[in-house]
Amino acid sequence: MAFPPTVPPATRANTTVELDAHPSDHNMIANALTDLITRLTSSAWGIIPAGLATVTADVAITATASPGTAVTGASCAVTTLANRRYRIKYTCNAWAANANTVYAFVLRRDGTIIQQRAFTAPLGGNNQAAVIELIDAPAAGAHTYSVAAWIVTGAGTLHAGGSATEVAQLTVTDEGPTVPT
Repeated sequence: MAFPPTVPPATRANTTVELDAHPSDHNMIANALTDLITRLTSSAWGIIPAGLATVTADVAITATASPGTAVTGASCAVTTLANRRYRIKYTCNAWAANANTVYAFVLRRDGTIIQQRAFTAPLGGNNQAAVIELIDAPAAGAHTYSVAAWIVTGAGTLHAGGSATEVAQLTVTDEGPTVPT
């Protein structure tokens, strides 16, 4: 079915001998459908991808304190709508040369930390899929989402970016309307 669906007219009149409630029921259903379609359409339901930043180069992080070092290339500007939820997600193949190094990633909206997650480097400095995400409901308007990282405990360098074959991405997607009021 195409969206928006065709709504029947809300102008039914009772012309039957029984004078039952069928036309008024029909009109109420037509009005309810019209209200739903108006709400969904005015919410810009069709805007699903909102922002994307792709990191194809290694980003070496040596910072040892919050708020850390910005992950170069992991920043995107989006214009959000009122009463919408957005999924903010950063995915990379991170690694630290020293085993058991604890490192953290943060997601920021307009420079303010909105999510933080810590990881422990596996033995032998192996790669580790690092994913940090949250659902955000910002005020309508222009916002910049970005990623930063730092070493919490341990020493060495955290590699928090990507490469040509292991791309890191910051994505912002429209997840739909917030709970109706």
